[in-house]
Amino acid sequence: MKRNITLLFFCLAIAGAVQAQLCTTCPTDNPIATHYGDSGDYAFWTDEIMWNVVIDMSTYSNGANDYEKFKNARDYLYDTYTGGVLYYPAGTYRFTVEDNANGEGLMLKKGVVIRGATPSSDKSAVTNYDIESVTATDHGLNSLPTKFYFKRTMNPMGKTLPDSIPTMWSMVGAKTGSGEAHLGEVSHVGIAWVEINYGYVFFGNGNNTWADSFAVGKYYGNSAIGEWRQRVPNGTHPWDNFCGLTVWGADTALHGEKRFVFGCNLKNSVTPNYGLNRTSQTNFICDDGGYKWFARIGVYGKHVFVANNVIAKPTHSFIYQQNCKSGGQISGLQNLRFDYGDCIGIDINKSSMSGFWNRCTKDENSGFYPDDVIMQDNWIYNHGNKGCEIAGKWVVAKGNVNFKEWLGVNDVYGISTPAGIMDSDGRCYNATNVADFQARAFDIGGWNVWIHNNRYTGTGSIGNDGEGILIQRHNGVDAWSFAYTYNMQGSAGENGYLAPYDVHCIGLFHGWNTQRGAIGINKVDVNWCEDVACPQGINWNLLGDSVAPSGVGGTNVKDFMANCGSVVTAVDTVLNLSVILDVINYKTVITYTDNSSDEIAYRIEKRPYASGDPWTVIAYRPRQQTTTTADLGTISTTVNYGPAPVTQCWPTSITIDEMNPAMWVDFKANPGEVFEYRVVTIDCDNDAAGATGVKIISKAQIATSPVRNLLVKVVPNPVTGSAIISYNLPEGQTASVDIMDMNGRVVLNLAHGSYAPSVTLPAGALKKGTYLVKVLSSGGSGVIDKFIVQ
Repeated sequence: MKRNITLLFFCLAIAGAVQAQLCTTCPTDNPIATHYGDSGDYAFWTDEIMWNVVIDMSTYSNGANDYEKFKNARDYLYDTYTGGVLYYPAGTYRFTVEDNANGEGLMLKKGVVIRGATPSSDKSAVTNYDIESVTATDHGLNSLPTKFYFKRTMNPMGKTLPDSIPTMWSMVGAKTGSGEAHLGEVSHVGIAWVEINYGYVFFGNGNNTWADSFAVGKYYGNSAIGEWRQRVPNGTHPWDNFCGLTVWGADTALHGEKRFVFGCNLKNSVTPNYGLNRTSQTNFICDDGGYKWFARIGVYGKHVFVANNVIAKPTHSFIYQQNCKSGGQISGLQNLRFDYGDCIGIDINKSSMSGFWNRCTKDENSGFYPDDVIMQDNWIYNHGNKGCEIAGKWVVAKGNVNFKEWLGVNDVYGISTPAGIMDSDGRCYNATNVADFQARAFDIGGWNVWIHNNRYTGTGSIGNDGEGILIQRHNGVDAWSFAYTYNMQGSAGENGYLAPYDVHCIGLFHGWNTQRGAIGINKVDVNWCEDVACPQGINWNLLGDSVAPSGVGGTNVKDFMANCGSVVTAVDTVLNLSVILDVINYKTVITYTDNSSDEIAYRIEKRPYASGDPWTVIAYRPRQQTTTTADLGTISTTVNYGPAPVTQCWPTSITIDEMNPAMWVDFKANPGEVFEYRVVTIDCDNDAAGATGVKIISKAQIATSPVRNLLVKVVPNPVTGSAIISYNLPEGQTASVDIMDMNGRVVLNLAHGSYAPSVTLPAGALKKGTYLVKVLSSGGSGVIDKFIVQ
């Protein structure tokens, strides 16, 4: 008996010690909201994260090293609170992650995020928007107080430590916990304010049918070597989408949601490749150490926010030797450059999705069309390859800077460069026909997209590709409702252009862009162009050539505006302006009706109600002139790239108005604040003559909104035993009360059709964590509120 009592006290003491490790002095604000301040220029869903449930990782003691401590603290937050913050104060943290085919990096579970110390200064990634003067090191975030170091390996290339590379799992990623069936159910994960050395970020997706192993997977699976042939794919590693699919091009991606990367500086970041036999991949120019098809920041899903990050110029590239191929034949050992900078910079819902090839509007979230993608204020270095790949529905990519030094004769790293450095297909890096790995700034796909005020230089090449901003058919989507505004290419580098290539354009606007090459569209086909404006008078070519759209041709081209229209005035303002507030989904939906035949585009603006502040542009939208749907059936559905048979698909009933809607969705509308909106019909002057009247979301509207007027209360909150959930139920109406987890899944029903104005939450009904209570009345009103069970 004495032994049992002693053991009981010991267990209680241990439980109390772990519980005490929640920090009461750590920061509990949303660091993203704090950074953007009164501008509100951030994703408001990040407010859902439990920033006030914090473990101080500098004093956390459960684990023999930083990697073990991370896993134990992560599991404690997930199991006990369904999420929270792993806070790493100023200091250096070193992680020796698992280095095997079925290993793990710093894998976050649902609801758990990493937060570093907020810098006292030097808080902005982009410090110079003058693309003509910016240099390879001209960026911010150079003194982040919190630093992560991933251990490097000496084995794959047989190098000494200074020349070694990260392990395959040197990453911040995501994995399922006990409550999720697949990676697509992992939400509310991210990392903020951390300098990451020798690591990358990959928040992957689930899949409907993973193969049993890479060895039986499709496409690159047969190129896996050693233990990687037996890897069991699950979406946690970047290779899974290329090596672990059951049927290449026919699987369905299962997207997650609510994932962010903010305020990080990635140094010597690369997605390594020493588990694939690169000389056997004869269909593509292959990578040179880092895997060319993956990004240093890769995030996949809806409600994605990637902002204010730096991907710095590498300092640890080196020369090594590898067997290469030339013309499909092994050419023996060649000198190669292990190039940390020759990977994609940021990939959101695009390059890694190529394994699935299911970009269909009839299944929007299975491929390239997940809602709410925001990529802003990032600074990215590239040596060749693409700065950014991005796709989604309701996409904003603005204020990013991509600095490139294209592959060629220059020794940009200051390392010894033996003559004849090769890549894996026998093409010489210092030859005039250099393979440059695309060398683009942006590679874009999606539906309802705004690309604004981005800067890039060093794009183009003396070899192939090298566009500034490109939409192309290899991602399986056409250009549906895109606007490019105020983007600028620097004069360094080679020729390039800003245009869709080999796609059908349904709604496209080019305005006030500066580019070294053509600005417009490149496609010659039947019925390929509808609702397009590319006025020559407001776009500029640094080479001095005409900016007449490239590739104009074909038959039955509709509504193509190549010059400025007539003056737009107040009589041309849009009709039926509607602004609908959705406080549950953190968005405001703005719709309107076209009332002009001379507009080049529309400008959508907002500002705080009655503030008198200048209007803030939240989007430009293409013109909407075409109303017919008769020609859609004759648009070619063949995709030019990828395994056959692959088709571009959309529902037969879709209309031009759906492809290019008179609409915008504002995902940066704080539901607790009051805004006013307007839509401006614009000509080439881009003034306010065609502005609508103001549409206000007032405090009264918020208070009487169907999702606000039940005034739910949970007492006590936090809940420590039983609790009373009360609501202001109108007389004669009934209520249904559901308890949901933070993924919106109902875990408990407390009432259905009840006339009572309250219900009791029994003690012990829920495990510790954060929950949502949803109350719906028979009169159509409803509310969702948050509470914590301790």
